[in-house]
Amino acid sequence: MRQIGSQMRETLEESGMTLTVLLPETEDAILTTESGRHELWCQNDHYAGYVVEIDGVGYEFIHGLNEDEEAFYIPE
Repeated sequence: MRQIGSQMRETLEESGMTLTVLLPETEDAILTTESGRHELWCQNDHYAGYVVEIDGVGYEFIHGLNEDEEAFYIPE
């Protein structure tokens, strides 16, 4: 993990998560944790906290997804 000012940054690989869906129209990403939980992350390269880096851009955690949200965000 790297520290850049007040930001702690990990690559996707370092975080242990996997990219499930990248939503280019909203700049959001759905990441899946090692335990299988789906989470919504929003592109914010200047967030002053923990970010996961995807293709050189920082994403901040928004919230975990419930089943209804998973059905909306994750195509079958």
